[in-house]
Amino acid sequence: MKADVYKDQPVLNASAALQGRVSGVSVSQSTGAPGGQAKIRIRGANSVSAGNEPLYVVDGIALGSTGLQDINVNDIESMDVLKDASATAVYGSRGANGVVIITTRKGKSGAARVEYNGFLSFNSPMKKYDLMDAATYANMANLAAGATVIANPSSYAGKTTDWQGLLFNNATTQNHQVSVNGGTEKAKYFISGFYTDQQGLLINTSQKRFGFRSNIEAKVTDRVTVGVNLSAQRINSHNNGLNAAKGNPVMASIAWAPTEKVYDNEAEQQYNRTGISPIWVNPYMTAVESNDNNFANVAVLNGHLKYAITDWLTFTSNAGLDMNFGRSASLANNWISPGNMKSAQSSAEGYTFQNSNVLTFHKAFDAHDLTATIMEESTVNTAQGFNASGAGLSSTTNGYYNLGLNAAQSISSSYSRWALLSYMGRIAYNYQGKYLATVTMRRDGSSKFQGRINGAISPRPVWVGTWRGSVHQRSRRLFRVQDPRRLGRNRQPVRSAI
Repeated sequence: MKADVYKDQPVLNASAALQGRVSGVSVSQSTGAPGGQAKIRIRGANSVSAGNEPLYVVDGIALGSTGLQDINVNDIESMDVLKDASATAVYGSRGANGVVIITTRKGKSGAARVEYNGFLSFNSPMKKYDLMDAATYANMANLAAGATVIANPSSYAGKTTDWQGLLFNNATTQNHQVSVNGGTEKAKYFISGFYTDQQGLLINTSQKRFGFRSNIEAKVTDRVTVGVNLSAQRINSHNNGLNAAKGNPVMASIAWAPTEKVYDNEAEQQYNRTGISPIWVNPYMTAVESNDNNFANVAVLNGHLKYAITDWLTFTSNAGLDMNFGRSASLANNWISPGNMKSAQSSAEGYTFQNSNVLTFHKAFDAHDLTATIMEESTVNTAQGFNASGAGLSSTTNGYYNLGLNAAQSISSSYSRWALLSYMGRIAYNYQGKYLATVTMRRDGSSKFQGRINGAISPRPVWVGTWRGSVHQRSRRLFRVQDPRRLGRNRQPVRSAI
């Protein structure tokens, strides 16, 4: 899928660009919060206990510490989704849930070209629940209880508290990007910077992003080409996890009685905490007084070297590092946590380094076309986290910056590291442009498996044959044979936990 498909639409992320545009791919939003992550499934879910997220490959590097949401959609040139066994076999066990291959924009030879891409959108709630007004609610409450729960229901006429109206407001979203690209036949460049400000429909929620990308490629000699790609961004999110709990403000706004006021004393901003028949606390108070923030610095760096040994033999080496430095901080004042104010901070770091070395043979003679590829690939992932929290906070003057003001304190930390070593071989044969046959075999060794097998996963060959009637007709698959052992729902080995 080319970026031209959605370039004229106000698309904020790559998952939204995929939604409804690729067959067999399901994209659903798990939350309506600004910057909320989407759930992507390729041909359904493959596992009950393990992960079902596809593998994301950006410019030849499989992401491990970052995700699809961390790629600026305006920097994408194209996205390809691999769904069948032959395609995903190239990426081994991690490709069992499908593979999304992303190619970012590159420079084009010629004079420097400056482009601006931006939009400003105005958003409003699509629909609110049609609930009873205060007078009707008071009558129904008394009727249901068989007693006078709310005295003089008629006195509430015209005094309805619209909790949904208080929580939801009109919001704006703006996105701006400036890019420069150009170069010569020897060296090309693409540089871009972007800024996104998304206000939430739920009051006191928002997310801001800003970052840049630099893609540079140079032809050193007639046989050697090198390239370096770098992208980095900062993400600031405010109160975007409010809807995670069952008693979130949105659900509470439906449960709280329309006869209740927001404040017991509006002049002194004293919230109403003890309304009639509430299941949860005052939803407006929760939304306004919550103070939960998440910050992240995300970067992806990769470089590649391509050496044409001969006209028919090429060596390519790719090395990439994706990093995610995250921090969260929260403050629960006396309204959120009465009599026991709290503050907390946590941090998390993730690094994934990948190196792949590929040797490709390609030879065409008469009506025959043969391509053979062998690859060695290594991946190392390291993650660590630290969390500090406390209760009995004596003062909120310093916000969540002085955790020492908590009477009770708790500290925890975590660390994990895993590695993957893989070998892959692939042969593709084409006869007269009509008959195609492919065989792929890959072997993965994972540090998560220990013991007699030394972390090795046995190779599973995949054979595919295809016939193409003409360039105007779809290809028809003649056969597909693969190792039948331990196959998943999509006829792929289920090893997504690796």
